[in-house]
Amino acid sequence: MKKILLAAVCLLLAGCGAKTAENSPPAVWSEPAVSVETVTEQMETPQREQPEISDEELLSGIPVAEIEGEPLSPDAEHRLETVGKSEVCISGMCLPEVLRLVDQKGNVLWEDSGYPRQVVEWSPDSRYAAIYCAARTWGFITVVDTFLQQSMEVTLPDGSSFGEYNFLEEMTWEQETDYDHTLIFTLCGNETKEYGFYPHQWENVLSGDTFYREVEVLEEEYDFTRDGIPEEVSIVTVRDPDGEHVAWFEVRVEQEGEKLWHQDAATSHAGYNTVLALRTEEGDCLMNYHPGMGMGWGNYSYRVFSLDETGKEVTEAENSVQFDVNFRAGIHERFEPAEIAAFLREAYGYLEQARLILSTEGGLFREASGDEFFWSINHFFELPRDLSVWEEHLAAYEKNAWIS
Repeated sequence: MKKILLAAVCLLLAGCGAKTAENSPPAVWSEPAVSVETVTEQMETPQREQPEISDEELLSGIPVAEIEGEPLSPDAEHRLETVGKSEVCISGMCLPEVLRLVDQKGNVLWEDSGYPRQVVEWSPDSRYAAIYCAARTWGFITVVDTFLQQSMEVTLPDGSSFGEYNFLEEMTWEQETDYDHTLIFTLCGNETKEYGFYPHQWENVLSGDTFYREVEVLEEEYDFTRDGIPEEVSIVTVRDPDGEHVAWFEVRVEQEGEKLWHQDAATSHAGYNTVLALRTEEGDCLMNYHPGMGMGWGNYSYRVFSLDETGKEVTEAENSVQFDVNFRAGIHERFEPAEIAAFLREAYGYLEQARLILSTEGGLFREASGDEFFWSINHFFELPRDLSVWEEHLAAYEKNAWIS
């Protein structure tokens, strides 16, 4: 056998040499790095068998998918944790056997299997935990109410799940009052959309609604705190589940990414609001103007204010006037033309210089500013453009109302 092998190797070498001589220039002869005897010995030497590695040893070197975010609640009363290590590995990570939310005594408030990605975000008061779990093509958010010890899955505004290839970009809680929480989250897929989930309870049962949110950042920057650091003003539009109708608006002022101040407005009567920005000699200000009318009773008011470093309103100027136009109803109390005219002239002095941020007065969303805004919103008395005759005009309005 060895002789046959040696003959085959010699024929192979001879063929290679002939090809070299025919097609290539002569080369300097050198000894081959490996001799025929060495090749033969290697072929006859049995290969050393590799030791078998157990599944346990393989898994021991693969890390477990961790929890993103802060597992411990702000009040240190609850914690999201993983338990165990499954044999399922995805993208170089082993899935936890269990993902669960527990209290200090070890009582389980919520539990599920582990996922390749798990993110937790706590509300500032520690009442709610938003837990995002995601696999390769899908994901979902569960909100756990630690007070009621109940949980629910967050859906899209139409009640459906997030669907495939819609993944969480970011989520955060906002808390305005003890009962007013908002989970703001952004999903990215074919398009990026922002949503707001508003949890609530009825008869100790956790529930909640999800709305579409659109954020428009205004080009103008202001310094309402007068600290030399400009603030960013934006309008948040919150839409009903159908996506067509506006549920409410929110005006917010942020400084270096942190929300400093906000006010809501809606097109329903109870939600009428007007927010304006005003530059004065003292500095930038915000302004509210409310020409309120209901059932023949008028309550007109305005307020000009700046903000302190915490976002608290600091009043710079304010005034109001009350009257009623129930002249022939037997319940009429007061209508003072001079007083009403003085208030309107005072308010107009601010409004004609102000820039409108948002107004829903009269159920209409307005965008006009300054002089145009004032004349579009003060239509009740049909005031003339000449400010000096307003008192006379209002007196005539009262007289004609009595006569008619």
